[in-house]
Amino acid sequence: MTSHISRPRGMVAIADALIALDGLSEDERAVAWTWLPELIGMERQAPPSGEETAIAEHSRKHDQTLTARRQALAEEEEAKTQGETEDWAKFEHRRRYLPTLPCRLSARTGEDPDWLMSETDWLGEAKPFRFADLPELLPLFEPLRTRSILSTALATPKAEGDLDLPPLLDQLCQRRPITRLPRLPVPTTRLGVQLLVDQSESMQPYLRDQTRLVQAIRDTVGRDQVEELRFADDPAAGVGSGGRSTWRHPHTSPSAGTPVVLLSDLGIGLRRAADRSASEETWKDFARRQRQAGCPLLAVMPYDRSRVPRSLLDLYHVLPWSRTTTVATVRQWIGRGLQQRQ
Repeated sequence: MTSHISRPRGMVAIADALIALDGLSEDERAVAWTWLPELIGMERQAPPSGEETAIAEHSRKHDQTLTARRQALAEEEEAKTQGETEDWAKFEHRRRYLPTLPCRLSARTGEDPDWLMSETDWLGEAKPFRFADLPELLPLFEPLRTRSILSTALATPKAEGDLDLPPLLDQLCQRRPITRLPRLPVPTTRLGVQLLVDQSESMQPYLRDQTRLVQAIRDTVGRDQVEELRFADDPAAGVGSGGRSTWRHPHTSPSAGTPVVLLSDLGIGLRRAADRSASEETWKDFARRQRQAGCPLLAVMPYDRSRVPRSLLDLYHVLPWSRTTTVATVRQWIGRGLQQRQ
């Protein structure tokens, strides 16, 4: 006799197979049973004497219920397509009270199939999760445009450009002393940025995007010019530069003129619980505090501007975090420099 080592079979595979069989008709199940024993090492067992009639009746009811269920699902899809309001409890009732699959299982005798005894590890060993194992990230900003988008969006206007000749000539014509040379405003990033990274539950799908964008902002503005703080839901509840255990102190505005940039959805996305999420009023209060501190405010969010409440658009410069954003659209929404909303 050929010696072999039996491996324990996973119950999940058997359960999945039975769930799949439950959605088949009698003819479809007959076909499935031609290959299923080789897959899960189980086979149907002949019913004990006297139970043939009961099992046959059970099978008939199962097929009748299966037909009704398929019809109900078709009606449900049609109702969704037509936009009608349906009695969903009716469909839930049909799905819940179904006969169980009429079948007796027993372990299949004989040796394990060749694929089970193969030394090749078809599925691979379970490995700890690592971000490095994830597929390559497709950035939300077009990579070739990211630097120009950020440099345009994060710059604040400062009177450091060429001489502003009209007011200079006006002072000369009026014989007034020139104590300061008037200059034209030009956008600059020399004031740096205070960067607030929202790590609430609604922003979890964008964690890798946030990491990449934070690095891009540092490369654009300058690593020493970026103050990165993290928070969840509401900056006033606590911010910090490290893990969640460091988010202990309420947010403090930077020096006047320094832009405050939020990588957040401003509470638009799905939240964990209403009592823990930041409401629209919360973000209004935050914007008012930055206005009092003299800090321009920019929200970079993974949603279109059309989803932002009008009251917040009046307080925030909003930059959609998507491939459709270009330097031209940034200038349309922000202008030639990031300034306070009036």
